Amino acid sequence: RHNQLLTCACTLAAVCWKPPASICRAAPKSAELWEGLAASYQALGRHASALKAYTRTLELDPARPYVLMQSGTLEYMAGAYVTAAAKYRAALKVVPRHPAALLGLAEVLLSSACCHAAMGAEGAAAVELAQAAEVARAATSGVETAAISAGASAAVSADQQAHQAYAAANGTEPQLESQDRRQRGSLFTTNLATAWKLLGDILLQQHMLQPASAAAAAGNHDSDSAQQAVTSAVQHVAARRTMLTDARRAYARALRLHPISGELWGDLALCYSHEARLLQQLQGIDPSASAAAISASWSAAVRTARGGLRLSAASSWLWGVLAGAAAAAGDPAAAEYAYSRALALDPKAAMLWVQLG
Repeated sequence: RHNQLLTCACTLAAVCWKPPASICRAAPKSAELWEGLAASYQALGRHASALKAYTRTLELDPARPYVLMQSGTLEYMAGAYVTAAAKYRAALKVVPRHPAALLGLAEVLLSSACCHAAMGAEGAAAVELAQAAEVARAATSGVETAAISAGASAAVSADQQAHQAYAAANGTEPQLESQDRRQRGSLFTTNLATAWKLLGDILLQQHMLQPASAAAAAGNHDSDSAQQAVTSAVQHVAARRTMLTDARRAYARALRLHPISGELWGDLALCYSHEARLLQQLQGIDPSASAAAISASWSAAVRTARGGLRLSAASSWLWGVLAGAAAAAGDPAAAEYAYSRALALDPKAAMLWVQLG
């Protein structure tokens, strides 16, 4: 009975509530009303109508950062990466180093780079990933600065006012660590973790985009050319290793802020797996690429993947990450079990079937 009444109430509210389109017709030159109409459409899930209303808002007032970022988000959801990036860049011109705009632009550039890489345009993907990494680094520093300076000072000021009001009324000392302050700190922590994870994703994608260089390819050349080829190959792999190290540190920073995310543990495991493969390429060339270092990297990959599964046991992706790391670490029984669990959760994962076979 209660569920039926609740359903009827929600239906009546949906029918009776209408967006303020009639108000916009009464004042068609008001950017604020068009922004409110666009936000209403967006809340209802009518993204095409929301984008049209946001576009009309920008025609009336082009310097509205919220509208620019929201329209950029909708363009990104529609797959228009170029237009979305232009909207975020326009927002950054209005409010330089705005954390939300920086994160949005970095995410758009990362998605566009992945799309170009899938189509074989590796040059365009490399350029976009370099830009995305630069923007993401600015976002991590910008978000951190905003969280520590603006957010923390606002929280302290609010607590001081509450403290003074409470002391004046009751003559006692209130709790300084209020619930609102804890909620604000949690919000800032989540934003920071998102920024660091995005930076790690970009750096990991940069590493995966770089073609693998084989030092043995110089075998048919003269000694000088062979030596130059070997040196170039070692430098190339060392640069990729640096990208992996930076990505691993970014994921570690995100995990320090949000340690209950199983996906972050899986990302860290992927970094260790790629690092172990790079060390295998450098084995016999770089003294640091010893068998002990390779084994330690594979062990770390298995360990972190298991840590993620303790938090997200129903993730087929995490089981697949663990399976690949366990197989490379020389534990076929654990790898087979992990592949079986991953396929039980996602039977349509063709790549897992191939790896299991």
